[in-house]
Amino acid sequence: MDVVIAEDDCLLVSLFSNEIHKYRISGEYVNKIILLPYNVKVRSMYKLKKKNLIAYSDGENKCISLCNSDGHVDKSIGKGELKDPYGFDVDEEKNIVYVADWQEDCVFMFDMDSDQMIKRIGSRGPSNGQFRSPRDVTVTNKGDLIVVDLGNHRLQLFNNQGRFINVLVGKGDEDGKVNCPYSVKTDDDNNMLVTSFHKLQLFNSDGHFIKRIDQTRDELKFPYGFSIDNNIRRVAVANNSGGNIKVFNY
Repeated sequence: MDVVIAEDDCLLVSLFSNEIHKYRISGEYVNKIILLPYNVKVRSMYKLKKKNLIAYSDGENKCISLCNSDGHVDKSIGKGELKDPYGFDVDEEKNIVYVADWQEDCVFMFDMDSDQMIKRIGSRGPSNGQFRSPRDVTVTNKGDLIVVDLGNHRLQLFNNQGRFINVLVGKGDEDGKVNCPYSVKTDDDNNMLVTSFHKLQLFNSDGHFIKRIDQTRDELKFPYGFSIDNNIRRVAVANNSGGNIKVFNY
């Protein structure tokens, strides 16, 4: 389950199917905006800023695809190399796609124009710079990479060439730590928002804890994907176990 805040203050929601639906921020259903080929399973989404296209990770066809608002697939990236793609991010200035591959225990870099793999980042293991079931990756404002290392319960920082820098957030159930982290994004201040097993937290760019955004009564559990509205510091979270979208101001 994933959600993207669109330009018209609406939400685009995917439910691991071939459909993407549109809702108003109030929760009112608008319509089904995209119907993809029947064998597509949308996991994570990204709305390209420079093109009227939506990129998504396809759990069935093992690739990153770009489609228009009519559901026409413009191109697919990583077929034959990706084994189990989940979260991904796009550096639109450099035309590079970074993809966290759950099965391969690495992050792939692809040239978005040529579809050529540039390199693999990381390998399987518990050591710094290694991964166990990486779940997501995001590009910071400085061009570095933050990787959600779910199996090792941590967030790791790399430069854009894949060199390990440090562990930003480590394992733990208490606030300021993560247990089964799922997704990460940075806002315009380069702060990190992170979803993990049952909460949504805010950290600065060095990994120092700022605050927990949700409260216990919000009943977040398996909050997989989320999207940030930087204009008003608002975040929409796909709360998987509840089958709903939670919206928070932070």
